[in-house]
This record gives sequence, C-alpha cells and structure tokens, in this order.
Amino acid sequence: MAEYHVGCGLTGIYAGTIEKPGKWKNKSEVTGEALRAVAEFMLGKIKPGDKAYEITWINSESGEKIILTCHREEGDATEKQYSECKETLIENCPAHDFMEIAKRQVQVFGKDIVRSVIKEMEDNICGK
Repeated sequence: MAEYHVGCGLTGIYAGTIEKPGKWKNKSEVTGEALRAVAEFMLGKIKPGDKAYEITWINSESGEKIILTCHREEGDATEKQYSECKETLIENCPAHDFMEIAKRQVQVFGKDIVRSVIKEMEDNICGK
C-alpha cells in the first residue's frame, strides 16, 4: 500500500503517495491549500485576548531556527462587541480608574472597538 505524504519542493508544497523514499507515485500541488490550512489552524490557536500565535521549528540538520507567527487583524467592531464594550465603559464612567478599565477592555475587545466607543462618548460629552 502506498504511503500518503506531504512535502515541499522548489516550486511549492505537494501532497500525494510515494512509491519509495524520494520517488512520488503521484502528487498534486497544494501550496495555497496548505498555507490556508496552516493559517486556519494558527488562528484557531489564538486565545481570547491574545494577538498572535507562534510556532518555532529548529532544523535538525542545519540548526536554523524558523519562527512562524500568525496575527489576528483587528477588523471592524461587531455590534455586539461594540455594545458590550460601551456598556462596560459607561457603567464605570466617571470612575477615577476609567483608564485602567479601558485598558482591560482593550484586552477583551481590541483597541479599535475601545477607541470607537471612547470617541463616541467624547463626541456626546464635548460635541462634535
């Protein structure tokens, strides 16, 4: 029975079966799929509040260290996240520790959401 294998060459990443070590029986170029799979895997490993996930390899032959880092991009705030953040900030305003609370909210919701909420609050207080 042929062994399924994933490997890389000069022009991409391949998957298929091998007849014997170093000889493909059949192979398909899967570079795009493989990279998307790695990205999906790494995004799934990012814990709430973390901004990135990192995998480190050390090449057993050369000793070279390779670090692959995946960052979650902060996109537009969802309505639910925005509302939760706003509710928490408003509940604690004008508390003397507002900035500490805002910093904790950045860890939970991300800086873009917190900035949007604070900007809205500032506009409502000071006018546009």
